[in-house]
Amino acid sequence: IKAKGGQEIYDRNYDVAVIAAPGGDVTVYALHPETLRNDAQLALRNSFFQVLALSIDPRPNIVMMGDFNATRWDPYFGKVRAAGHLHEQPWLFPPLTRLQGNNPLVGVALDHILAGPRGRLSDCHTGPALGSDHVPMICSVAFATK
Repeated sequence: IKAKGGQEIYDRNYDVAVIAAPGGDVTVYALHPETLRNDAQLALRNSFFQVLALSIDPRPNIVMMGDFNATRWDPYFGKVRAAGHLHEQPWLFPPLTRLQGNNPLVGVALDHILAGPRGRLSDCHTGPALGSDHVPMICSVAFATK
């Protein structure tokens, strides 16, 4: 790890690390904005995304991951994706990561792994239940050389 840091936005932190890799530095963001239980928390989550979108360093080698508390269709999640030129592995039905009662058939896709413009995500899948109402999201990522 070459550098690390982060920022607090409305009592929620996100962490950033810069990792030296053979093809060039990779900037990794890890985040978990506000959980949505009422309108006030929704407003905080949306504000978190707006501030995050303004602070993303849009380098080509970015990985951003975490429990976004947003589906891929959420407009504020879309602002973050657009600001960093980020994308997910394409699929018609993204894997469910937030489960209802640990039932693998009932849930929503709130956890995401995103990559910058030169990043290619592959083999994305969920991991085993580890005692949370979320299951881990796992992807391989590779970056094109310059």
